[in-house]
Amino acid sequence: MDKSKYKILPSTILFAVLLILSLVFIGELMISGNSKKKSTVTAVNSDVWFSSDKEKVKAGESFDVAVYINTKGKQIGAFAFDFNFNQKDMTVDIASGKDGLDKGLDSGNFILLSNPNDVASGHFRFSGICAQDCVNGEGKYLAIVHAKAKTDINFADMGNSLKVKELTNDLGKAIAFEDKAGAITIK
Repeated sequence: MDKSKYKILPSTILFAVLLILSLVFIGELMISGNSKKKSTVTAVNSDVWFSSDKEKVKAGESFDVAVYINTKGKQIGAFAFDFNFNQKDMTVDIASGKDGLDKGLDSGNFILLSNPNDVASGHFRFSGICAQDCVNGEGKYLAIVHAKAKTDINFADMGNSLKVKELTNDLGKAIAFEDKAGAITIK
């Protein structure tokens, strides 16, 4: 019996280890899916806000705007938001996602809808509805708005461009909110 046939070469072991590590890394990327990058630049500090992983965006560059909510213990069954922007500086990239919108990590049971027809005038309306196991908690990631800069912009200068039009619980009852100087508070 030739024992050399059964020797495992160090290069074979190294290859196997690298293959396993690569598969684990690819699996992590696939699991993170919609998470994109963790958003770090927050434009408004309130119960409903948006943020981006890029502070400064160059003309022609794409970026994502993540929409978050603190529900204050209320189950959010539906929402309607307006994202207003200066159409000279940026636009919503309606070719990305579904008409410029994707689900956030915490909105898996929501059906999201958007209206890209008004993007040319600086408005992007989007909403979501959920029947069960909806969103409840702090810092819940609802949606991703895909955008593209037309000029160099500083994301922090966008101010409160996100307006809440409607919030309801999972039974369709309105949830009270207040917008004071750009800070949205859920009551």
